Amino acid sequence: MKKIGLGALLVLLAALIFAPTSSAAQLPLATPSLMTLAAPPACAILPLSVASTAQIGSKTQTLLITSVPTGCQGAALQVTVYGAGGIVLATAVTPTMDVGATTTVALDVKFKMTDVTSGGGIALTIGGRGINTTWLG
Repeated sequence: MKKIGLGALLVLLAALIFAPTSSAAQLPLATPSLMTLAAPPACAILPLSVASTAQIGSKTQTLLITSVPTGCQGAALQVTVYGAGGIVLATAVTPTMDVGATTTVALDVKFKMTDVTSGGGIALTIGGRGINTTWLG
């Protein structure tokens, strides 16, 4: 029994010693490549014109956004109207499919147009990007 065990041990030891060895240097490598991330082009560079429409007295509840570039069309739009001191006067969000070259946005509440020109402003995002605006009143 000892001879069989000793013989098997010697065969195993010889196999380990004379077996070909491999190392990481012998492994095949794939061709190196760089991963690239491509950001979509900026949607608008120039300020977009924002004007009130459907005025009732001195109040409006609808805005008209004009000259929306092709790269911005089809993206979600969010507009917030601010009064003096940064008070939110009205907001609107459009679904993705609604933004075209000229877009009319219905706001959640009516606001006085003079509140925007006397210390307020318009914040506009299209596709999550902030867009500069020109308030036409």
